[in-house]
Amino acid sequence: MRLENILRENLINTITDTVTINIADDVTMTWTTGPSHGSTPLIPEGASVKNVILSGGTFKALGDGVGEIRAANGGKLVFEDMTIVDESESYAENSWEFMYLEFSGEVDFKNCTFKNGIMFIGDIVTFTGCTFTSPKSDEYGVWIDNGTASFNNCEFNGYRGLKIHEAYGSDIYSVTVDNSTFGPLSLKPGVAIGTLDSNTAVTIKNSTFNSCQPGDQDMYIYESDTDTTSFIFTIENNTIIK
Repeated sequence: MRLENILRENLINTITDTVTINIADDVTMTWTTGPSHGSTPLIPEGASVKNVILSGGTFKALGDGVGEIRAANGGKLVFEDMTIVDESESYAENSWEFMYLEFSGEVDFKNCTFKNGIMFIGDIVTFTGCTFTSPKSDEYGVWIDNGTASFNNCEFNGYRGLKIHEAYGSDIYSVTVDNSTFGPLSLKPGVAIGTLDSNTAVTIKNSTFNSCQPGDQDMYIYESDTDTTSFIFTIENNTIIK
């Protein structure tokens, strides 16, 4: 089932602010990503519908794997009770910039299972009750590159967990991890912190790190390329199980 066709039916000549598309659990929707950043937005510019809620089934990304999944009209995307799979083939698959399925804008994920690593490069994202799996040794379960992100009651497993890193002039405002579980992770601590500026706030609290790797600083919870005293960093009430 091609999501393009479903959206065409639901977005054209629709004047409501929000459209909910319910998908049966055994049905797979495919979405073809574009060959360049910003291409093939899920909600196009000029659409009257501001919010699209996709519920149930499997969301499978195909195509060139570069165009981020987003609402181009300033709206919001909501994915709930879905399995999200990346089968796109980027022309630079081994480059960190293009090896992740990208989401941008404002996005809300509820009770979703991610079979591949994703990158968020947008404004606001929330993950609630989600499961992330890093299936490749060089791929994180999720990479926050920009904006504001929150994780609540999420689970990270596989090779690597969460990466927080600004690149190419991006600006991360805050990342909050609460009541989540990391591990087992075979290559990294739960959270890898790359380049951040002084205004970024990172909070890791009430979470369990089970059989994660110690990393380069023997912290188990995190490792950081940026001095943790140079940005707003809070860790509290976490549990480490070695």
